[in-house]
Amino acid sequence: MKKYKRYSDEKLKKLIICQAIEIYNLEGRLNISRLNCETSGRYRKFFGSTEELIKEAGLPSYAVFGEGKCKLCDKAFDKKVANSLFCRVEHEKAYRGERLRQKRANKERECKNCQKSFAKNQSGEVSYCSIECKQEDRRKKVKKVLKNRKVSCELVTAKYTFKQIADRDGMSCAHCGMETTKGGDHLSWSYANIDHIIPVSKGGADALFNVQILCKKCNTKKSNKLFPIDIARAKKLMPDNVTDYFKEEELRNDSGLMITNRSGVTGVCWDKSCDKWKAQIVVDGVSIYLDSQRDKATAIEIRKYAERLVENGETVKDIKRKVSKYRRDRKAGMVEPFRFQGVG
Repeated sequence: MKKYKRYSDEKLKKLIICQAIEIYNLEGRLNISRLNCETSGRYRKFFGSTEELIKEAGLPSYAVFGEGKCKLCDKAFDKKVANSLFCRVEHEKAYRGERLRQKRANKERECKNCQKSFAKNQSGEVSYCSIECKQEDRRKKVKKVLKNRKVSCELVTAKYTFKQIADRDGMSCAHCGMETTKGGDHLSWSYANIDHIIPVSKGGADALFNVQILCKKCNTKKSNKLFPIDIARAKKLMPDNVTDYFKEEELRNDSGLMITNRSGVTGVCWDKSCDKWKAQIVVDGVSIYLDSQRDKATAIEIRKYAERLVENGETVKDIKRKVSKYRRDRKAGMVEPFRFQGVG
């Protein structure tokens, strides 16, 4: 544009318009790169945008990138970029989504179990050709896991409770020393986890001498690994004769000497899963759960209260409702403990 320096702005605008028309007639489209080069980028100074230049020059709206046909609705549209295939963004998303669904539906896959090629079945399964193959593959995986769980002795399980571990080691984490808690939020880092010192997958036994308390964070970090601190602890707790130990534990469990579950009252027994006394009663062949208490006398008291309701001819629904109300009122101190012979 050096040769145009002597012209006024109006004259320059007309020259740029003539240049644009000439480029359009030569190439069949308005080549912006060529126009920018020949006018030294001055067309933007006078027109502000390419659309304004096209309007002033009287060129069609598709002069820059041409006119296209939408692949979804087959309507003609002005291209905003050279490779535009759709008139709207929504049409592009709809078209590509439909193509992807068709591709997935028609794609042949290889069954993980029998290695046969298959198309997507009606249930939507994409890994197995049939339900039978899926179940068979799961059985294989379970067998493989059980096979990998090597054992260190003939008898690998001996019953134990959380209370026994806590009485032996306390409630501190064996790795980091954090004080753990049994109740409360089980997702908390301080929640007490029972961990096998030597993992079962590496030959460890499921017995009292091979378990410890870890906080949730240390137990997650350990997984099935074996750290030096675990090896030292395993050596310390390992009995001299493992086989004799398991035989003694088996005799204890059979004779009921390990932990008593007898309360002296029918329907009240010790629940090892929660370390509490569980009270229940059977009415017309229906077993009704009453409550679980750490105090044996309280559990017996609730059981006796339920027996009194049965004697009065209450229905199962009424017994559940009244026992629940009695527990709440007793906890709030609104009623005196139910008295009977042998308690209180």
